[in-house]
Amino acid sequence: MTFRRRFTPPPPPAGGLLVGVEAGSRKGTTLLRFEGGVTTVLRLSAATAEGLRPGRTLDDAALAPLLDEDERIRARDTAIRMLARYPRNQRDLERRLARRGYGPGAIVATVERLLAVGLIDDQVFAEHFVASRTARHHSRRLIGLELGRLGVSEPVSAAATAGVDDEAAATDAALRRATRLRDLGRDEFYRRLGGFLQRRGFGYETSRRALDVAWRSVTADEDTPGLDVSWQ
Repeated sequence: MTFRRRFTPPPPPAGGLLVGVEAGSRKGTTLLRFEGGVTTVLRLSAATAEGLRPGRTLDDAALAPLLDEDERIRARDTAIRMLARYPRNQRDLERRLARRGYGPGAIVATVERLLAVGLIDDQVFAEHFVASRTARHHSRRLIGLELGRLGVSEPVSAAATAGVDDEAAATDAALRRATRLRDLGRDEFYRRLGGFLQRRGFGYETSRRALDVAWRSVTADEDTPGLDVSWQ
């Protein structure tokens, strides 16, 4: 997969003669002091930080693995914060990390680690996504298309959307919207509300039945027939 960065990461430190190594002001960081007053703060494992001693010269070759480790740890921490707010599937998380400026190596390492410990679960993500979209009255078909665009497999998507009731969702959406359109004539009411339902992915027959219910709710006319209107 190709990762596109939205942000350009800062240039790496120049390095040089290491004159001091100490804990950074933020938890989990290490402050490196170089000759000439240059400092840099990296996120390093305890083992890596223990291996750094003043008096060692860190040139580009020696700095490279430290910078890689720093980026991997920052990417992991960022991903964990994202997952704590809302479940993400693998592809969505990869995209978000890339937009934060992390490179492919850090993203791959992060995702592999989170998959291994079960923190990335497409089924859990899909279930949460379906719940959020049904609350917005999206149809089963539209939710499935959205999940597909996010990289969720068809079997996982189908399982997550199996319980979506299009009939109930369309009717509820139509009734909620109908109050805003109650002053319209019947043709305009059907046209505008029908377009609203169509944009949420509901098919013609499902929408027509929902429109009939909504029209009766604002006119108190229980005998209103379905209309052959031009909102499709």
